[in-house]
Amino acid sequence: MEDINNASGATGLEAVETKTNELISISELFKKTWNIYRIGVWKFVKVQLAGWLGVLPLVIVFGIFFGFSVLLKGYVGFKLVIILVGLLAVLALFFLVYFVILSQIASYLLIKDFSLEKKIVVLFKEAMPFVGRFFWTSFLAGIFLFLWFLLLIIPGIIYAIFYSFTSWVVIFEGFSGIAAIKRSKELVSGYWWAVLLRYLVIGAAYYIIVFILAIPGGFMGEESMAFKIWNIATTIVQIVLSPFPFIFTYFVYGNLVKIKAANIK
Repeated sequence: MEDINNASGATGLEAVETKTNELISISELFKKTWNIYRIGVWKFVKVQLAGWLGVLPLVIVFGIFFGFSVLLKGYVGFKLVIILVGLLAVLALFFLVYFVILSQIASYLLIKDFSLEKKIVVLFKEAMPFVGRFFWTSFLAGIFLFLWFLLLIIPGIIYAIFYSFTSWVVIFEGFSGIAAIKRSKELVSGYWWAVLLRYLVIGAAYYIIVFILAIPGGFMGEESMAFKIWNIATTIVQIVLSPFPFIFTYFVYGNLVKIKAANIK
């Protein structure tokens, strides 16, 4: 079966060619992204959707709560049962968060060493060792960004771009915490405007498509069946499109890694 080798000639960051100190052009980024997207879109979508299987324990807990509230209401010990079910709900919520994080990491691992043959279960198993450092680093970066935005909107935007590759650094380079955040800033340094431009272009392209898809819904009654069906259809399209910006960002990140490595040499 075709894999990323056929799409770009190499796997991982080897797929990102760098001949100068300039980032590859936006048109070239779209071309490289499309070459992988057209082959692997359904694999990426499956990995994303698999993460939401983590909601099942929460659904089961709420089902138990509903059953007990009907059958045991008014009986002695009902409050104790509710407390126990509440604790189970908290555990189920943590499991959901854990599973969603696993699916995010699995997406990074999928593009890191792409193969359509690799099973999603295998990707999730490989993702498990990264959960702690991925969550901690993302949380830390989020705190720093929050503090920057507290100062003013401009510093917040500036450092949002600087920190935007933090998660990629955790998975691809093994850094975590402050080291990963510093590494992301190091990669973006000297290329802040170029990175921002690429984010704006891919973001605009994505949201223009979403906006166009939303237009027909404006001519439908909000309570009509047609409107509900159209909303479901547009949501599905958004899910299918979502791997494209992700793959696009991968190539920007990989390009920066190659440029910085070449400058060190």
